[in-house]
Amino acid sequence: MLRRKIALFVLLPFICLTLLFLTDKALQNFYSAEKQQVFENNFVLPANSSAFYKGPEFSYLAKTNSLGFRGREYPKPKAVNTIRILAVGDSFTFGAGSNEKDIWTTQLEKVLGRRFMEKKVEIFNLGQPGLNPYKYLEIINKYVPLYDPDILLLGIVEGDDIGQLIIYPEKKASLNQKSDNIRKKLLEKIDHSSGIRGGFSGRTVKLGNFLAGMYPFFYSLLTPYKVIDIRSANLSSLKAFINYLGDEEIISIETRISSDLLDLYLSGGLNPNLLSLAVSKPDFFTAFMDENDQKVNYAVEQFTAIINEVDAIAKENGT
Repeated sequence: MLRRKIALFVLLPFICLTLLFLTDKALQNFYSAEKQQVFENNFVLPANSSAFYKGPEFSYLAKTNSLGFRGREYPKPKAVNTIRILAVGDSFTFGAGSNEKDIWTTQLEKVLGRRFMEKKVEIFNLGQPGLNPYKYLEIINKYVPLYDPDILLLGIVEGDDIGQLIIYPEKKASLNQKSDNIRKKLLEKIDHSSGIRGGFSGRTVKLGNFLAGMYPFFYSLLTPYKVIDIRSANLSSLKAFINYLGDEEIISIETRISSDLLDLYLSGGLNPNLLSLAVSKPDFFTAFMDENDQKVNYAVEQFTAIINEVDAIAKENGT
């Protein structure tokens, strides 16, 4: 009798977990496909999704419509007496770090709505993080004919957007014991930081991820939107960046970056793209002060060509 009780005591948790697993799988057939999506890129959300970004600098909620952009659903036919504006850009237009009501496109729509009270003003936010001018052109070419805007706004950050068009010479890596040691030390610090998230131990985080993977339906009931730890996303990007760097650039991290600032990067507190620019393209912004720089002149020519194409598309569609 005692053996049966012990066996039941041991098997009962396993049976319960198995039943929960089977129930979760069955319920997923009735679970909306949108909430089952896997985010391939934490900063570029799929269509019809919601994510809460939580980080040391800021936290915000981002939702996307059926097109994969932030904001409400955009009706194709433009209503009469309507001023329609399409805004295209990168993370500044997308509103990284800002809730919907605080994005500049939302604020501008309110300001124009108060100014032109006799008309309806609607601004479509077609911004996405990480885009470059070539991608702006693709979006404009696709959505201007589709939504027939009266005005087209292109959000440009001079150094950033034009700088992405500069072609930099590739640097070849070589066997260098010093750089290997520095790279190893940096990666170890990143791995250490990755195991400390929000005050939880690495084991606790792994257990939470395991349970979320085993029971995605029940987990979704607790979290109506995906929670993205900006710090962890930064560390993941930083690790890939460290592995990509050449010997000279790895060594320059210790010579160009102060220890306090480097610690912020290695703990996931800062955007790793800034560190990337500091060590691999230190003249990324200052280069634009030199009008005779060949790389800058080439980038300006490419950007001018893109703007001309944008202008042609706008005129062709009566924008």
